[in-house]
Parts: sequence; structure tokens; C-alpha cells
Amino acid sequence: MKHTQVLLFGMIDLLERVRTSGYRVYALTDNVIEIVDYLQSTYQLWDLFDGVIVAVEVGCLKPHADIFNHLLT
Repeated sequence: MKHTQVLLFGMIDLLERVRTSGYRVYALTDNVIEIVDYLQSTYQLWDLFDGVIVAVEVGCLKPHADIFNHLLT
């Protein structure tokens, strides 16, 4: 399952362009912790985010409002 987790074409370029335009960028994921760990160890994009919310770490899932409130705070 982990090997199917790949970056979208142009994703890093897009993140960099959005950030250099003055916007803040956040990641919000419902992936299980094993997949998040795999992604963090495989791809060098996590530093491009101003913050990361992993649903399992905050105890709520999308689309519940609590996870979005977590992101906003």
C-alpha cells in the first residue's frame, strides 16, 4: 500500500510558488500514521508546509469541523 503513495506531478513546484507568493501552506491528512511516516521519510516536501495536521494525532477525521478548527489554531 505504501508504494502507491506518490507525489502528484508538479506538486513541489506548486508549493514553492504558493509560498513565495506570500501564502501559508498547510497539510491536512486522514492517512494512517504508517503511511504518514513513510511519506515523511520518502519525500522532502514536509518542510514546505507551515504546519501539518494528521487526523489520528488530533483524534478527529475530515470532514468533521474539529479537524479544521485544529488546523486554524
